[in-house]
Amino acid sequence: MLDYVANPAIFIIECGFLFAVTIHAMLGVRSIPLDFDPGPRALRLIDRGLWVLGTATVAWVLVLLTTLALRE
Repeated sequence: MLDYVANPAIFIIECGFLFAVTIHAMLGVRSIPLDFDPGPRALRLIDRGLWVLGTATVAWVLVLLTTLALRE
């Protein structure tokens, strides 16, 4: 498994999947409160919170992927 992630092409593909899945998840979570038609201020807070959550998720998983890729 570690040899698989250590391959540079696979690492880049996994990072691409990470970005795609995180964006897809954040948009899905955002659509739930949009069904309740929040005001502009609430929508800004939701957007900022999801940006923070998405950025933290990507950063953490990149650290984990890099750690796994560098192990041998």
